[in-house]
Amino acid sequence: PATSANTEQLELLSSTKKIKPYDDTRINAPKERPVDYVDIGILFDEDRDSSLKNRHLATELCPISEYVVCVKGMAILPTGIVRSCYEECDGKCCDGTKACHLFTGVVCRDSVSCYGEKSCYNATIFSLYKGCTGDKSCAYANITSVYAGCDGIESCYSAGYLGHLSEVREGCIGREACTYAAEYGQISRIENSCIGIEACAYAAAGAAYYTQGGTIANIYGSCIGERACESAAYDYGSTIGNIV
Repeated sequence: PATSANTEQLELLSSTKKIKPYDDTRINAPKERPVDYVDIGILFDEDRDSSLKNRHLATELCPISEYVVCVKGMAILPTGIVRSCYEECDGKCCDGTKACHLFTGVVCRDSVSCYGEKSCYNATIFSLYKGCTGDKSCAYANITSVYAGCDGIESCYSAGYLGHLSEVREGCIGREACTYAAEYGQISRIENSCIGIEACAYAAAGAAYYTQGGTIANIYGSCIGERACESAAYDYGSTIGNIV
């Protein structure tokens, strides 16, 4: 059970106004995103994330003593001391240049999460365990829960940005596997799916910046291989139920 100190830490997140390495090489770097986000909140909302009801969030697998609660890149300790998430991780998460700069969420000191240059840069991830590994793997991402996923260079880059992606569970593996997925759009859950270079890149994304994207319910055990489901449900009005 969460302690009162941890409860207070998580409550702080809701008030913010910010919304094994993969050996590959990025050829063309994507455009940098602006630092400021709109207020999207961070605490778990069952109405918003109905797909996660009765499921374990990623950090429930992490011992409470290993939680690092971050707000805009700063760790809030039960004692009231504020230090950088990088310092609080002590080499067990947020490892890499600007790995957790401006990161908001809960990351586990598991020697895997937020590893790589800008791996969790300016991202909002409520629950993160053994995920976001590789340079810019989760930079600018807006995801509720990541468990053993988002592994690879820019694998979840900007995923859910100004849209919504509830959960990545053992999915989004490979260079740019889920880059821009659900950007301005909606994907409920990606599980054991989207494995391969650009496997689900731009899925349910908007056609242009600030344009509403499409909708995909869930992706289960599918979209395996290079560009297998690239741009599925791309652009406003495009809707796909479950991909299985």
